[in-house]
Amino acid sequence: MFNSIREELESTVTPIMRDILEDARTLMRQEAELLRGETARESKRVAQVAALTLTGFLFAFAAVLLGLFSIAYAIAASADRYSLGVSFSVVAVCAALVAAAVSYIGLRKWRALVAGSGRTFDAIKDGVAWMRRTM
Repeated sequence: MFNSIREELESTVTPIMRDILEDARTLMRQEAELLRGETARESKRVAQVAALTLTGFLFAFAAVLLGLFSIAYAIAASADRYSLGVSFSVVAVCAALVAAAVSYIGLRKWRALVAGSGRTFDAIKDGVAWMRRTM
C-alpha cells in the first residue's frame, strides 16, 4: 500500500516540482540577462556623463585659475604695501581652504555611496550563485 502511494507521488509530484524548479532557474537566467543588458546601457550613459562632467570641470578649473590670478593682481595693484608674491600667497591659502572643505564633503558622500553599492552587488552575486547551483 505504501509503495503504491510512494510510486504515485513520485510519478505526479516529483515531475511537477522538477518543472517548477526548472522554471524558477529559467526565470533567474532571464533576470540575469536583463540585468546584464541594463548594466551595459547604464555604463554607456555613465561614461558619457563622466566625459561631459570632466570637460566641464576642466573649463571651470581654468576659469577659477584665471579668476584667482585676477584677484591676486587686484590685491597687489590696490595696496602698494603688498607685493605680488604676498598677494598670490593669500589667494593660494584661501583657495586651499575652500578645496579642503569641498574635498572633505565629497569624500564623505563617496564613502556613503560605496557602502550602498556594495550591498547591491552582494545581493546580485547571491542571486547568480543560486541560479547556477545544480539540482
